[in-house]
Amino acid sequence: MVLPPLREAETWFIDAARRAVRRGERLDAAALSLVLTLAPHEAFVRGAIDAVDAASAGHGLAALAHEVLECLARGEEAPELARDAVSALEERILPAYVPGRGLGCLEDDVAVAHAMLAAYQYGRDETHLMMAEELMRTAVRRRWPELPELPLAPVCEGAVVLDALGRATGNPEYSAAARSALEAFASSYRELGWRAAPFVRALKMIS
Repeated sequence: MVLPPLREAETWFIDAARRAVRRGERLDAAALSLVLTLAPHEAFVRGAIDAVDAASAGHGLAALAHEVLECLARGEEAPELARDAVSALEERILPAYVPGRGLGCLEDDVAVAHAMLAAYQYGRDETHLMMAEELMRTAVRRRWPELPELPLAPVCEGAVVLDALGRATGNPEYSAAARSALEAFASSYRELGWRAAPFVRALKMIS
């Protein structure tokens, strides 16, 4: 399967988001973030911001991992906050992690792997890199055979993490798994309308 050209996918997504906002639909946080990245000055953006469904951010281990990512992104200005956030995540995942089975669900495995990879890139602790690799190897082994029946958002986040792992480790198998994840949705992502934001973002990040 050939992936769509990035510019074509971005243009399609903005059109889909614009139509959805005009119909009165609420974008989720991921879709709004992509709209703000791709078309921050378009007239419909104000309405998208006002109508965003804040409840879509979620709770639990995956949500905590995403909060850690935000803290790490601000690590230079708030290093103590970044370290404390990583430590808090470590305390949560240690009792939940089962060797060979990960954290119990794809969303948690991928989000925590993402946070652990970011923690490695921030502090160069090899333990964080090893955890990111272990979680993503588990996800690929157990869940990738189910593509494209899996939920789009964690698969696309997984593709981003795998691509980054491929660059961090030089292992081409990670990059191949990242591409296969997106290829599984290449022919169907448009059916999701603005909810395809994770696919377009992932395509942008690994292209």
